[in-house]
Amino acid sequence: MKERKKLPRLPMRREDDPNYEPEIWQPDWQCFCCKDTGFAIYAAEMFIDGYNEERDKFPVCQNPGCEAGKKFGQVPDLKYSLDWRLDAAMCAEADQTKREEWREWARRQQQKRQKVEIDLSTITKNLRKGSRTPTEEMEARQKHEAVLAELNALYLPKVSVG
Repeated sequence: MKERKKLPRLPMRREDDPNYEPEIWQPDWQCFCCKDTGFAIYAAEMFIDGYNEERDKFPVCQNPGCEAGKKFGQVPDLKYSLDWRLDAAMCAEADQTKREEWREWARRQQQKRQKVEIDLSTITKNLRKGSRTPTEEMEARQKHEAVLAELNALYLPKVSVG
């Protein structure tokens, strides 16, 4: 019989793969100014003094390369609800600022993950320099039993006999 090359495993869950590294969430929008909605709320907060999302007209995204804001020009009923004052440069600056904030957030998340992995690896080490003496072992068991008895008294239902 001919010897065949074995195929690699395909775990059902990626988490089961020994080389698995959890992914940091990635946004699926192209424009960070409006998050592909066409409404440049973040840019308005940057460039319109005292902008109030609930009371002011909706700012339209003019970011170059973003098509989302352009769709509003074709809807005549919206003309009194939209604010077209933000220009391409403003929206591009808002886009760049939000992208940089995203990169910084993702970098901090990665650092937190690495720190947790480092911290967890130190837990497995025994902090004691040597083994317990028989007296210390007996005291530790007594304390352990006392804590278990206290927990049992708190959480186990009391059964009355008779």
